[in-house]
Amino acid sequence: MPAADTSRASIIIRAARPDDALLVRGFVQSSLASVAYADAAIASLDSALGHPGDEARALIALHDSHHAGVVVYGAIAGAEAAGRIRLIVVDAVARRRGLASALVQAALAALARDGMRVAFVELASDPALGATRSLLLRNGFHIDAAVADYYRDGVDLLILRRDLAAL
Repeated sequence: MPAADTSRASIIIRAARPDDALLVRGFVQSSLASVAYADAAIASLDSALGHPGDEARALIALHDSHHAGVVVYGAIAGAEAAGRIRLIVVDAVARRRGLASALVQAALAALARDGMRVAFVELASDPALGATRSLLLRNGFHIDAAVADYYRDGVDLLILRRDLAAL
């Protein structure tokens, strides 16, 4: 899948640094304020920003030199050659510019460089996360499995998968 069109503005995607934490955590908390599943996502962000390692690393998107997006990704502990994306958030003022797709593609490329053969995302089937689900499907993921009523009646756990062999 081709990279997202980010040519409308100056876009830089780079590894997160300790001095990014305050700004990134601020827009992530603001963006996820109404999402019922935010606690685990914010915990993964804190891990990636505070103690980055194989299981939790972050990439930051800068849009015209402003912090505009973040993706948290890493290896799945105990699994062989399997990684996952744990969080993807783009600040509300920077949406609709291809940043989320660019972040997803950058994380997938990093996982592939690290020897991962497959990437997973766990996502609630909640309609509030429909845009995230659409983003992942547009970026080559497919629904691999579902656990019925995992979060509550009518809200399943979706396990999305993307093979990384083509990267």
